[in-house]
Order: sequence, then structure tokens, then C-alpha cells
Amino acid sequence: MITRIAQVSDAHLSPSRPFFAENFSRVAEAVRAAKPDLVLATGDLSLDGADSDADLEHAVAAHAAIGIEWRCVPGNHDVGDEPILGGASPMMPRARNAGSGWPAPRPGCMTSPAGASSASTPRA
Repeated sequence: MITRIAQVSDAHLSPSRPFFAENFSRVAEAVRAAKPDLVLATGDLSLDGADSDADLEHAVAAHAAIGIEWRCVPGNHDVGDEPILGGASPMMPRARNAGSGWPAPRPGCMTSPAGASSASTPRA
């Protein structure tokens, strides 16, 4: 049995700054037409999810709306840069995952630093 995977990356989605919404709409349409078994989103789903829950929630919802089982590995636009390596650290609202610095788990996304947790959205 062959498993077909569609890989998407760097959607940079935001409800308040929809610069890339049309691009993502076209990608989503092409992915649906290809009918893969799984969609793998490899980073930067959101434009500024590291600092904006609204951006991250919008981006996750848009990927889930493709309607195909999916997984993601968040990128620096989703969770911030690693300060220990000299990158900028995102603002961390208290509501974020009990102050751990990582966003609360999102459907479809691996969100822990070690990638230990993942969830999926139901297949449409």
C-alpha cells in the first residue's frame, strides 16, 4: 500500500494581516484535488503565532479546513526562536501553557520542544 503525503510549509496565515491568504487558498485547493492520505505542515503556519493566539488559532483552523488528516511541526513564526541560540524570544502571555513558553497544544500540531505530543483532526 502506498501512502501519499502532501507537504506544505510557510503559510504565514493571520486573520488581521491576510497577506498570504489567497496563496494558501490555492494550495488548499490543490491539496484537496490531490487527495493525499496525510498533509504535513512543516513550520510557520502562522504569521505571528509566537505572540498572537489569534494568528495561531486562525492558521490551525485553516489547515484543518483542508479536510484531510494532518500533522504539523511548528516553526519559529508559530512558537518563537530559541533564545539560547541567540534568537529573539516571543512574548509569553500568562495564558500560554502555564508559563512554559510553549503555546497550548493545538489539534494536529506537535507543540512540545521534544515533539512529544501530537494530535490529529478527524478525517472529513
